[in-house]
Amino acid sequence: MIFVQLDCDYDSDARLVDAGPYAELLYVRGLAFAKRTLSDGHISIGQLAIVGRAIPKAVEHAQRLVRTGAWVETEQGFHIAAWAKRNLSAAEVNLRSNSRSMKANHARWHTGINGTPSPDCPLCVRGTDPSTTPTDLHIPTDKDSLSLSSVIPIVEPEPEPEPEPEPEPISSPLTSSRETKTLDQRVRDAVDFHAITMSVNAKVPLAYAGTCRSRAWGEHRDDLRDYALEHPDDTHEQIATAVLGTTLVTAEVREAWYADPHCCDCGGDGWKNHAPEGSPSMLGQCDCRRAEPYLATVHPIGRVG
Repeated sequence: MIFVQLDCDYDSDARLVDAGPYAELLYVRGLAFAKRTLSDGHISIGQLAIVGRAIPKAVEHAQRLVRTGAWVETEQGFHIAAWAKRNLSAAEVNLRSNSRSMKANHARWHTGINGTPSPDCPLCVRGTDPSTTPTDLHIPTDKDSLSLSSVIPIVEPEPEPEPEPEPEPISSPLTSSRETKTLDQRVRDAVDFHAITMSVNAKVPLAYAGTCRSRAWGEHRDDLRDYALEHPDDTHEQIATAVLGTTLVTAEVREAWYADPHCCDCGGDGWKNHAPEGSPSMLGQCDCRRAEPYLATVHPIGRVG
């Protein structure tokens, strides 16, 4: 937020009193407009429509300010007579802003333990303590007759030392990222093969494949990795067959059978795991299959089967 200076006794100024209340309002608005736009107190004819909005006959009131000496008429419009008395020029405002930005950038990036002096920064002077910031260093302006290079020496960048060669990593089948990635990919391929194969004849193949994939990955991932590591030449089909007991299944000719939608063993898809607990999965037909459809039943919780 920016502010413009306005004397508390401005309403007693003879130039504004003689110009009238509308001209006084135009003058105050002109101060704010010139400060906001950094126009050095200049207001063009076109901008007068903005400054004098809702003021009847704004041009006439601007002429009154000119007659009393509050404004000065120019070729482009008007100029606030006393602007330079209490306000910095646009060049000075920009210079101060750039100076603050330069000092902040210097303090953040070029000083302190982790700071690195920059040859492009005027504040980075050779021999200056990097933990301090020279706040009293003169920053030349357009009014200075000396060039920037004559006031602040240019620091030539020192050549960067060549990086030392990194030691070659110790090759190990257990620590090599490339081999580990290949191993993990083989395990994932084996799990996918197992899931797709075992869901060929499922009632809902996609859902059942997801269940098989999650179960095989969660329960047998370590066994699959160990086997794949010990048998680097085996394909993912061989890995799945050896660890998960996966066998190729041909799509059966679908007979008219129905599974109990509330079966605890198969969940309604007609397939269950016949393997003992802790052994690889062995999917087969569930005992709830039958030729007649199951009648819909209403359960106490309100779910319809």
